[in-house]
Amino acid sequence: LGCRVCDWDVCVVCANLTTQLPVAIKPDPRTASKGSLARDILRLKRSFASGWLTEEEYNFELKKLLGSMAGDCTVVNLAPDGLKSKQFGCPHLHPMKVFLAPDDKWRCNWCEGSVVKGALMIGCRACDWDGCATCHDDTREASGEIVQGSVCWYTRADGSFVEARVGSVDFALTPPSYMVTVEGSVRETERERLRLYLPLANIWGKQNVQPALPL
Repeated sequence: LGCRVCDWDVCVVCANLTTQLPVAIKPDPRTASKGSLARDILRLKRSFASGWLTEEEYNFELKKLLGSMAGDCTVVNLAPDGLKSKQFGCPHLHPMKVFLAPDDKWRCNWCEGSVVKGALMIGCRACDWDGCATCHDDTREASGEIVQGSVCWYTRADGSFVEARVGSVDFALTPPSYMVTVEGSVRETERERLRLYLPLANIWGKQNVQPALPL
């Protein structure tokens, strides 16, 4: 846990203490005993170490996590309201790997649907838990909303993604209009062009330039 601007770092253990730490990273007294902040940081680091997150995504999500630490330190439930109460991913928070289904006998433990051979998935072999790319992307997007000041991903015309910051949102329009800063320029766009997180396919594409389907 640290700040790259000031070159200041602290371990997860010390981050759970409430003495002699900058106010911005002190855990909320109401939630400090739950260890939710430490679990979020640890899972983020494990995901990066296992290859689930690219370095760009890791830094992006760490920045969002640190930005939320001034308020309540709570665990975000990735499941949409009313869909499921559990959290998407390995039940024991083990690092997960992105892979292609070797045959059509694999199933998604989240939606319980079957997948075709070569389908993009993410899973934990230690717990035999696997999720499809669609459920992965949907649950992550449902974990929050894009509002004024949000840092998100803008979808270019060619389908690639670039970091963007939301300057304002006009909810009086249908659909709402978002003014975002992309690569130094301000443009108007709709919610469909914005994402909180990169799709799993994009993460896989960065790890594998030309992924080959299993024979």
